[in-house]
Amino acid sequence: MTDSAPPPEPLAVRDPLALPDPPRAISPAVGRRAWFDPAVRARWLVAAALLVATGYMAFVGWRAWAHQAWLSRSGTVVQAKIVQASGLVFGSRAAPPDSEVTLAFVWDGRPRQATGRLGDRKSGEFITVGSTVPVRVNPTDPEDWTSFAQPPPAGG
Repeated sequence: MTDSAPPPEPLAVRDPLALPDPPRAISPAVGRRAWFDPAVRARWLVAAALLVATGYMAFVGWRAWAHQAWLSRSGTVVQAKIVQASGLVFGSRAAPPDSEVTLAFVWDGRPRQATGRLGDRKSGEFITVGSTVPVRVNPTDPEDWTSFAQPPPAGG
C-alpha cells in the first residue's frame, strides 16, 4: 500500500516593507503620550524654531521691500553724480551693475555723499564714474535713498 502525503502548503510570502502589527492596541492616552516622547519633542522644538526664524526673516524682508516701495513712490527726486564705483574714481572703465557706488548730490543747499548699490540695474547696464543718475531720497534722512523709479518687485 502506498500512502502519499498531501503536498506541502506553500509558504506565505510577506511584504518585507510592511510594518508588523502593534503588540497591543494604541489607546488615545498612548497616542497623546507619544507626542511628548523626548525624540518627538526635540523635533517639535526644532520645527517651531525654524518656523519662528522663517517668519522673522519673511517679516524683515517684507519691511525692507515696503520701505523701498515707499521711497520709490514718495522720495524726493535728485540728480546724483557717481563719484566712485567699485573702487574706481576715474571714468576710464565701466563698473559692473551690482557695484557699490558713492553718489554726490546737493540736499538742502549743501553737498552730500551717500554710498550704496544702484538696485535697478540690469545685467548689461554698466556704471560709469562721472555719469548722473536720478535717485529718490528720503525727505527726513538724505543717507536713505533708492535708485528705483517704480517700486521693486516683491520678493525680488
